[in-house]
Amino acid sequence: MLVAQHGKRVAGLAGWQQDEMVGVVQVHLVLPAHRDRGVGTALLVRLIEQARDVGVRFLEAALPEVALRSQRIYRRQGFQEVGQQVDGCIVYEKYLGGKS
Repeated sequence: MLVAQHGKRVAGLAGWQQDEMVGVVQVHLVLPAHRDRGVGTALLVRLIEQARDVGVRFLEAALPEVALRSQRIYRRQGFQEVGQQVDGCIVYEKYLGGKS
């Protein structure tokens, strides 16, 4: 679990779970007072680094259809919509590298 802080207060958090060579983002949120300051992007970048460091080849995230801000952040970090929709969420995936 990654925690972003502003002073002594939590600004956001992100966490993921590994299933073999695939990582799945379980939580990624930024508190409203800290949005539009790069906190969400910084958390996602660090989460990608963690996953890559342990050999994950693909990282997936299911983002609510209404979470346009989150979708933009993920697309800027190289995630692509894979066309699946689950419970009102759009599934995104990023290839992190590794052997096929």
